[in-house]
Amino acid sequence: MTQAMDRRTILAGLGLAPLAAAPAVAAATETPEERVERLTVELHAALVAEHGGRWRVQVEDEFVIIARSMRR
Repeated sequence: MTQAMDRRTILAGLGLAPLAAAPAVAAATETPEERVERLTVELHAALVAEHGGRWRVQVEDEFVIIARSMRR
């Protein structure tokens, strides 16, 4: 069964990622910037694994971009 996911679902799930992916000690020493970087890498890997292709995941102060790259 394939389940469609929208951006809100993906981003909401990111809040749970540290609990499953990293030990509590590592999460306690991680800065907010390091957490964003780690979760961005995890999101990119998950999108490639789930949907294939090339993905652009970019986080800036004012915006977040999550898009399939159309370049070949």
